Amino acid sequence: MARSFNHLKEVSASNLNNILKSYACVNSDVLDYCQGMNFVAGFLYVIVGRREDLAFALLKAVIARYSMHHLFDS
Repeated sequence: MARSFNHLKEVSASNLNNILKSYACVNSDVLDYCQGMNFVAGFLYVIVGRREDLAFALLKAVIARYSMHHLFDS
């Protein structure tokens, strides 16, 4: 995650880590790092005004709404 969004100071590895770990807590099928999920989370984080709570909620909603869970299951 350290290399994700490294050109944007608004997004840190810590921000992404918090969002993705929260998602892993609510989706027990996610057992390990899932390539690409960090970019989805980072994009959502930026568009919701750098709020981790909203980015997490939106990530969860988008994955559920569009049945994307199979893309990130380990």
